[in-house]
Amino acid sequence: MLSSRTVATFRACLAAMGWALAISCAESPSPSVAKLSGTWNVELHLDSAGTMFRSPVARDVRGTVRISNVPFATAFGDSAVVPSELFGRSSIDFTPFFGGRIARDVSTTIFGYADSSIASEVRATLSGDTVSFRMIPRMSHGGVYLQGVLRKDAVSGRWSQSAYCCGAFGRFSMRRSDRRAVGVPLPPPAPPPPHVDSSQLGRFRVRVRDAQTGRFVAFNYVLFTPPESWLHANMQTAATNDGWGPTGYARPGKYAIELESFQCGTDDWFLEKRLRQPFATRRGELTDVEFSVRWSALKAAKAYYNPTGGRCPHPGP
Repeated sequence: MLSSRTVATFRACLAAMGWALAISCAESPSPSVAKLSGTWNVELHLDSAGTMFRSPVARDVRGTVRISNVPFATAFGDSAVVPSELFGRSSIDFTPFFGGRIARDVSTTIFGYADSSIASEVRATLSGDTVSFRMIPRMSHGGVYLQGVLRKDAVSGRWSQSAYCCGAFGRFSMRRSDRRAVGVPLPPPAPPPPHVDSSQLGRFRVRVRDAQTGRFVAFNYVLFTPPESWLHANMQTAATNDGWGPTGYARPGKYAIELESFQCGTDDWFLEKRLRQPFATRRGELTDVEFSVRWSALKAAKAYYNPTGGRCPHPGP
């Protein structure tokens, strides 16, 4: 637990310096993990691009990793500090590997409030002489995990993509160019939620029908607002008599529903190609969004429970 004096000092530092951290303004990490502080030059070699993405345009990428001496949990205002974990930032362009800074996946979950700077977050961990660097640690899929052996100012080991299935992997090497503790921007605090007058919103509901059997099928879907920003994820339709899932609320405007997964047995199967339908909401009105699919023709994405991308023999549990 952080002492009251430490918390007061930390808050004073944040107030004086914003959310940019120059040196440690919080409880010190363990002496051993402090060995990771500083600036590291990193090189990653791609051994396999995995099975989910297009061919890479290069086999090597380079960049830097800056590790502060601030415990990872403290960076988010959490008193449950793990002394062996430090917060840092990376500057590595993975576009030659993944086609973007963050690897695409069938789905991903972000923990806590985040802005665009989440893509550079790093959690550094040291256990004995084994060191790990998790890029974008608060994102379930899309980041990269590095693990290797620390030898003074050098680390070498293996890396892998944090993927739902069948991700890329390879080798990496790191060399420290500066041992001094570095200042890295802390994650921004979450803004207060805005007040919303529900009477000014539109309502919508979604259902999916199998065109062959007439049955309603349970799907998970995402609500998008143009051009490509998602508002809500993991919303569901129902397999009950009328097929409607829970009613959603949105400001009047144009949106799109994208079906992303369905239940097959006890597992959620993700579609190889998502199904999208645009719609609009109007103030005080309910909008019905209906999909008609041919169940026997639906193709699922490859996953550990469906390595060949086969079709589900029957919908639902």
